[in-house]
Parts: sequence; C-alpha cells; structure tokens
Amino acid sequence: MSARYAIAQPMRIQARRGSPAEQRYYHQSALPEPWRMPKAIANGVSPRPLEDLIFHGGRIVPQMLFQNIYCGSSADWHGSDVEKIDAAITAAMRDKRLNNVMAQYFHGTALSCDPLASLTLADQKPTLFDEPDVQAKIVTPRATMASPPLIHPGRT
Repeated sequence: MSARYAIAQPMRIQARRGSPAEQRYYHQSALPEPWRMPKAIANGVSPRPLEDLIFHGGRIVPQMLFQNIYCGSSADWHGSDVEKIDAAITAAMRDKRLNNVMAQYFHGTALSCDPLASLTLADQKPTLFDEPDVQAKIVTPRATMASPPLIHPGRT
C-alpha cells in the first residue's frame, strides 16, 4: 500500500447507496494524507472529501479537440440546426465555470477544448442509435485505423 494512505485507499468503484458493495468498500476507504479541506465551498453543499474526484497522477489531456458527427446525409439535417448544435456544444465545452472546476486537476496547465469541423456521414439516418451503434459505427472503425484521420476545420 502506498505511503500516501494511512490505512485504506479511496474507493475506485461506484456503488449504489445502501448496497452490499457500498457496505463492503466504503468503511475501508480513506483519503491520501495529508488532505486539505477546500478554502471555499458553494452554499448549500456540505464538504464530503471522500466523494471528491482525486487526481492520482495519471495521464491528463489539457488541450482537447472534439468533433460532432451527424448520422445520415446532409439532406437529413437543416444547416441552421447543425450550426446551432455545434455552437451550443462548443459553448458548453468552453464554459468558464466548468473549466474552473476542471482546472484543479491540471495543476496550472492552460485548458483548451477546440472543435474540429463537424462531419455529416453519407448514410441513411437511423431511427434509433444507442451505445452499441456508436461503438460499431464511429468508435471502432476509427480506433482500428493505423492512424485515425482528424477532420480539419473547413474540410468534411
């Protein structure tokens, strides 16, 4: 066990409140030593350090790119809808309050989250699209390419 932990370690599982898993693991959980309480906390929120995200020194990605991918063909999407969706997601990914929360995990590194040009697939628009479909249609093909191509701004 790491010298950073007195007896136990933070929980590395998600457990439903009151479940046997919570009963088994929660009483054994602890925070790294020493653990500092925050200088400020939002009104109405009681500090529960065991429920905080904890940075364990792994790899981080402070400069991120993202791309919106639309299923179906260009005819299935109104241009104004695509523009509004792209603008809303970009605004959410660049939200100052969200980035202030995330900054605590990046130790002074500047954060950025920039959009690539959105991509509309040239296929039939599905009526239902769930997680296995995302894996099969978008994630797996890109991951199995030798070097998944990035779609650069201005090109689709």
